[in-house]
Amino acid sequence: MSAQVPLTLKAQRSCQFCASRKQGCDRLLPNCSRCTSDRHAVNRQNEAPAPSNDLVESRGSCSLDLSAKAESLLLRLACDSGSSAAEYGGHGLSELLFKVLDAFEVDIPNLLDSYFASVHRWLPIIEEEHIRHKFADLENHSHGDDARLLLAFYVVIQFPCNHADHSMNTRLYRTIRRLFIIAQSSLGVKDLDLLQYGLLLVAYECSQGLESVYTTLSACVSLARIIETQSYESSDLNSRHLEERTLCGYALVTLDRSTQASLLTLLRLSEEKAFLNCEPTSMTISTLMILRSSHDRSRSGPRDPKDANALWSIARMSLEMCLSASDFIRYNGIENLSFVGLCCVWRAVLPLVGLKEFQISAQELETLRSELERFSSCWAIGATFLQHFDQLARPRSL
Repeated sequence: MSAQVPLTLKAQRSCQFCASRKQGCDRLLPNCSRCTSDRHAVNRQNEAPAPSNDLVESRGSCSLDLSAKAESLLLRLACDSGSSAAEYGGHGLSELLFKVLDAFEVDIPNLLDSYFASVHRWLPIIEEEHIRHKFADLENHSHGDDARLLLAFYVVIQFPCNHADHSMNTRLYRTIRRLFIIAQSSLGVKDLDLLQYGLLLVAYECSQGLESVYTTLSACVSLARIIETQSYESSDLNSRHLEERTLCGYALVTLDRSTQASLLTLLRLSEEKAFLNCEPTSMTISTLMILRSSHDRSRSGPRDPKDANALWSIARMSLEMCLSASDFIRYNGIENLSFVGLCCVWRAVLPLVGLKEFQISAQELETLRSELERFSSCWAIGATFLQHFDQLARPRSL
């Protein structure tokens, strides 16, 4: 694991425990310092404020979600900007998107701080200085694309809901994804902002285990090719755009490989020279562990001594990698690590535990499971990993 700069993530509002007692709350995630010290299992995802208007609705005790009315209006405005504007105070798509942001009580400076301190660290597709400067003067130069991007920031930094019946496939996510598909398939010049918006959706889908990641990723690949073609035709040599286009290209490769790992399929070996910010060592070890264990399961006879030696070697490397990651997380926090790197680390755990002949102590199994639980508290795909882990670990306890 590469060294990381410490960071602090904060929620946009005080937790319910502190607010009910009118005490100061430092808003740390996942629990504030007061709740941690008093051992209160408080999660801000379980503390939804009352909806302020008909654009949002409450999901029981969980966070707010977009209302069905707002979803319908936004999609109709995106498809036909003239016919639906009168149905909500005469507002167009841009104004309605900003009203949705207000309804979710999004504090833009805090939202940007949370995004650049977390997702941006492992998927740096947007120039931070440019975005901060752009949104600093939002009142004078607001645009629908800006609100759309802010909503993508808001969605991608969300923690999973603790309720089993509450999917991360929320109405807000589904709506902004449909807005992306509509914009991507419409006629006209495609800009880099739209591609960055789509990549954020892919990052969310990948980290939350949503199968829609395949179609969104395909749309982003097509969009990237269109943007490249249009830039050649227009001789667009803007240095910022050139750099961000390169970063988006690396992100497409990274997310494609991460999708294969997160959805429990075999990773494909890549011929790319490098991956940006995605822990190539953990990706390589994870890939070898998956491929070697798959090859071992397909054998029809006794293990070849050479194959067996290679399998045990990569298994030992995988176990050491996972335990080292556990030590690093224990002292530095999971928020300091890349989702892509962690996804590869904990994906390697599954074939490792499924290899019954490989010795793993009860304490090591407990450590691995504990870290998978911690991983699932930040990314919903971890719950799928944890379910498979329990199934594979059960025969070891017999």
